[in-house]
Amino acid sequence: EPEIQILKLALGNPLLFRVRAAVLPEIELPDYKDAASKTERRQVRVEEKELEDALDWLRESRKQEDGAVPEASDEFARSLGQFENLSALKQSLGQGLLHEKETRESERLRQEILEKIAGQAKGEIPDLLVQRERLAMIKNLKKGVGEAFQMNFEDYLKKIKKSEQELLDSFGSEAEQRVKRYLVLREVSQREGSVATPEEIEEETGRILQHYKEVKTAARDIDPKRLREYT
Repeated sequence: EPEIQILKLALGNPLLFRVRAAVLPEIELPDYKDAASKTERRQVRVEEKELEDALDWLRESRKQEDGAVPEASDEFARSLGQFENLSALKQSLGQGLLHEKETRESERLRQEILEKIAGQAKGEIPDLLVQRERLAMIKNLKKGVGEAFQMNFEDYLKKIKKSEQELLDSFGSEAEQRVKRYLVLREVSQREGSVATPEEIEEETGRILQHYKEVKTAARDIDPKRLREYT
């Protein structure tokens, strides 16, 4: 967003104003494909204890009316409606846990690659973008505090014994890193010709809006045009 300053506003005279806008900087990237190729994916596996814990959680969630927890048996597996026996149930739980771990590892790998590239990338980071990111972070925190802890933000600040300005100041380094990662990804996407389709953008904006419990709240807090641009 530009900074607009009215310099002259008088009857019978031309309006005189100044607009100051930040432009996205040129980003000099390292060999990002080399950085990616040298980043290793970790092997993931499901431990027996993790499988047993998942099974115990499932049994606890199926407590009987008398409060009794069902035994881990073929009968229990069949009661879930889609498993022939306990072995089939365990196999399904194991596959689910493995998929979840593989998803988390893929995200960790992407983040490690991005950190490597961003760490070697060169370019000036506009203060205006950093400030905007800090404000976005505080806005997300306010929303999260309200939803997770069911308390207003002022009470939260009292609890952590910090002012809003102190929180904003503490976000400085992380906000700068986020902006730099964004600029790096933007530059990579331009070089690689990676462009999100209108359908992908609509799908993702829909997911973002689902975090709002009420349509009125979303309409009040979110500018649809900005949301699409951000997405």
